[in-house]
Amino acid sequence: MHTACPVCQQPYSLEPGFYFGASYVSYGLNIALFIGTFIVLFFGFHIGFSLKIGISMVVMAVLITPPLFRLSRAMWLSFFVRYEKDLGR
Repeated sequence: MHTACPVCQQPYSLEPGFYFGASYVSYGLNIALFIGTFIVLFFGFHIGFSLKIGISMVVMAVLITPPLFRLSRAMWLSFFVRYEKDLGR
């Protein structure tokens, strides 16, 4: 990630350990997406239960985790830093 916002120069490192709380946001998003993926597989495909769990976990661990990492950090930052549209101009 960048060290600061390219538009408003807001530093992304506010204090040591600031993004520890983003792990809770990431956990909640992971659980919601895992359940959603599992429901789609459960009702949409006629495969074994173990395979449905395995596919859901692989999708979450391999495909979704890298973008979800950045999203959860951005969401955590947005809880504490207010966005002002005209600040960068």
